[in-house]
Amino acid sequence: MSEAIQTQWVIITGAPSSGKTSLLTALESQGHRTAPEAARAYFEQKLSSGSTLDELLGWEYSKLGLEINEFEESTRAHLPKDERVFLDRVAAIESLAYAEVRGAVTNDALREWPSKYRHHGTVFILDPLPVKKDGIRSEDDEQARALDKAFEKYYKHFGYDVVRVPAYPLDPQEASLERQIAKSVGQRLDFMLARLEAVAAVSEAEDAVTKRAALIELQNASAKGAQAGSRPAGESDQSKAR
Repeated sequence: MSEAIQTQWVIITGAPSSGKTSLLTALESQGHRTAPEAARAYFEQKLSSGSTLDELLGWEYSKLGLEINEFEESTRAHLPKDERVFLDRVAAIESLAYAEVRGAVTNDALREWPSKYRHHGTVFILDPLPVKKDGIRSEDDEQARALDKAFEKYYKHFGYDVVRVPAYPLDPQEASLERQIAKSVGQRLDFMLARLEAVAAVSEAEDAVTKRAALIELQNASAKGAQAGSRPAGESDQSKAR
């Protein structure tokens, strides 16, 4: 497995209907930078150009998966690696999870892709919610639960830091369903941002310790050099002669 590309990117994922879109919208409204789901954008682009979903899903699985992976890489190539960006899924990993749940056959190129294009980052997996089908989403609740487990398995397999995000229950004391959902999304958002801040604090503390150790080592080396330079002329030669 190749060494991960160092980025500040954060991945948000979860089974169909787990609330990713609502969470990413909330992040965007607070000024955070986000990147949309590549697979959905790919399908929407193909459907708008005249293809049908049945035609696309009828492709050989690995061929379709590799096309989506390439589409994802090209659309995310411009993202700054030194800024925190919230990504909606990583298609290269989740295509393997979908293949496992659906019993699809994958080729070497699709299985090896995540190892070649890994980037360091935290993965937040949203706990499942009841599935609501749309023009692209076709899974039922049982398949959604299976995908949830497969996502966690494959992200961990490829070396990502996985954090589960609980599904906070709706608060019946809120006046409307819209306000109940907004509160639940807000709780998830607070959970994620607090976790990221805690990780950042630990990283800063580790960096400080590393820098201090390097400084002490440099000071010790300088002190040894100064001592060697301050010896009387000929002392070292006399020591060798003995």
